[in-house]
Amino acid sequence: MSPFWFLTLVPFLAGLAICAVQGTNYILAELVRSTGRSALGTVTGHIATREASYSTAHPVVRWTTDEGTEVEHPLIDNSGSPHRLPEGSRVRVLYTPHNPQHAQIDSPSARSNALLTLTLGTALWLGSLVAVLVRIGSSL
Repeated sequence: MSPFWFLTLVPFLAGLAICAVQGTNYILAELVRSTGRSALGTVTGHIATREASYSTAHPVVRWTTDEGTEVEHPLIDNSGSPHRLPEGSRVRVLYTPHNPQHAQIDSPSARSNALLTLTLGTALWLGSLVAVLVRIGSSL
């Protein structure tokens, strides 16, 4: 085999990394969804954070826990559009009862985005693995 076949390591490792990250995100989201509590919150503003090389606006959401504690915290909106949630919007918040700061916006797009990216990551590593196995099989 030529050394160029080692280039298949790039999509293989990238696919594995994507699967690991998105799989973890999906599992944690489902864990919070199954064990957490739900509350109706209001977007009170946006806060800009610096992620990688660009700034991102995260909505600041205020909600009341089941115990009556009012919480206001910036949450990550995984919908892809930074200003999809203008001030005053009502959103469903999923939070853990013992730590309400650990919360997320309950949106169906977050789950579908994680599943789509997980599928693409699987296709990357599985496709490169099949290509290498076919090449090895044809050289025997």
